[in-house]
Amino acid sequence: MDSQEKYAYWLDSAQYDLVTAEAMARNGRWVYVAFMCQQAIEKLIKGLYVLYVDDNVPRTHNLRSLIEKFDSGFPKPLPEEHGNRRFDSALPERPLHKLQAETGRTPG
Repeated sequence: MDSQEKYAYWLDSAQYDLVTAEAMARNGRWVYVAFMCQQAIEKLIKGLYVLYVDDNVPRTHNLRSLIEKFDSGFPKPLPEEHGNRRFDSALPERPLHKLQAETGRTPG
């Protein structure tokens, strides 16, 4: 797999985690919402890592150690060749506060 294919893998996995977080939010499972969102962020960082740092992502959950390896801070927007493979297209259509209103539950 080249770096763009690896990036696509990490992005797909992050999007899956966000869909899972939305399903958990609909049922008021707030601890799992937070966990799945953290997982999505980790996978996005790892995807960006393969594009901007190295083709092989270290086996770690330490996000700070991964971010520190970006030479000049976090990268600029993705190059055009990634087309519509953007993370924001995976976000739920309804903000979390609307999901809370629908379920009648609040975090905590």
